[in-house]
Amino acid sequence: MTDEYIWVRRWGRLLGSMSYYIEEQVRLARLEKAPPDAIFRRDDHSWATVDEVVPLTREALERLA
Repeated sequence: MTDEYIWVRRWGRLLGSMSYYIEEQVRLARLEKAPPDAIFRRDDHSWATVDEVVPLTREALERLA
């Protein structure tokens, strides 16, 4: 695992996603040139970033380091 799209990986782990799904999301983020701090892809195909989540969620993501 690389440091690329760590927030996408952490988000997937936080939600309990399977590793193959998380890696597919990372592949998609790379392909779409998502911001480095992206966490998930919205239904409109834009990428939410870690700065957009509430502080409690961000803290949970940071603990997954």
